[in-house]
Amino acid sequence: MSKLDDLELPNLKNKLLNDFNETTRLKFADDFEGAADETLELLDNKTNILDYWSNNKAIYSEQRLYPEGSNIDWNTARSNVLSNGTDTEKKVLLALEERFASPPPPHPII
Repeated sequence: MSKLDDLELPNLKNKLLNDFNETTRLKFADDFEGAADETLELLDNKTNILDYWSNNKAIYSEQRLYPEGSNIDWNTARSNVLSNGTDTEKKVLLALEERFASPPPPHPII
């Protein structure tokens, strides 16, 4: 929480302290340990993102086993997700494609 204090992120800190239990706060600390200041500032401005994270955090830690057990090419994986995936898997796929189709945001030079 000291980093949240150092960055002056009261909304994020209040959300974590008032809306989440100790276990969820520890999970947040683990998941966002290396988060950039800009990411934490975004969470401070849009604390509803934390509700989404809290409700869906298990998705990201879940390991899925596939019958083939080996890597498959992107186009095959994409086709499989679009035709057989859950709504969440489809949203994640589209978000990944959108994120990596555009250039990374500029980083400030320190």
